[in-house]
This record gives sequence, C-alpha cells and structure tokens, in this order.
Amino acid sequence: MEVGQRVYVKDHYSSNKEPNEYEVMKVGRSYFYIAINNTSRLFKCEIKSLRCIDSPGFKIYLSMQEYLDEQEFTSVLRYIERKIERPYGNNITLDMLRQIKRIIDGGEEV
Repeated sequence: MEVGQRVYVKDHYSSNKEPNEYEVMKVGRSYFYIAINNTSRLFKCEIKSLRCIDSPGFKIYLSMQEYLDEQEFTSVLRYIERKIERPYGNNITLDMLRQIKRIIDGGEEV
C-alpha cells in the first residue's frame, strides 16, 4: 500500500451499484487512510484486512477487476446453488454432480 494508490470502495449502505475510486492519502504500518468525497476527514482502514475502521459498511478493493471478479463469483455460485437445489425439473445427473465435486475438490474435469 502506498500514498497515491487508487482503491475502490463499495459502500453497502449506499444505493450506488458500483464502487467509487479513491486515493490513498496516508500510509502507516498497519493502517492506510482515504478521503471520501473530497472531505478533509480521513477514513482509517486496515492494510491487512482492507477493512475500514471508521465505516464498517465500506468494502475496499485494490482494483475494479477484483470487485468484478467477486460479483461474477457470487452470481455463478448462486446459479449453481439454484440448479442443484431444485429437486424436480433440472437436467443435472449424478455423473455431472460427480464432475462438479471433482472440480471443487481440485481435481480435473472428466
């Protein structure tokens, strides 16, 4: 983490769907600080966890791609859960479930 680095902050209490981009203003050993919306107040954030101490509703990403990957991960996981949970009317066979299990366990798809 360094001064001038750009981070992306998603405020889970805001109606904005996308995170906002902010600049790291100050960096210490354990914390870094960002100014939100051009205010003089700096928000204290943990370097290790990327958690904002001053505003627990903030989620910090080091890149926009990191945010987009998390959104895709959640979307794909929900899709798979819906397909597997539906007891009737799905096309998932036992063999397909075994293949999914192998992939999840780190094996290769058959």
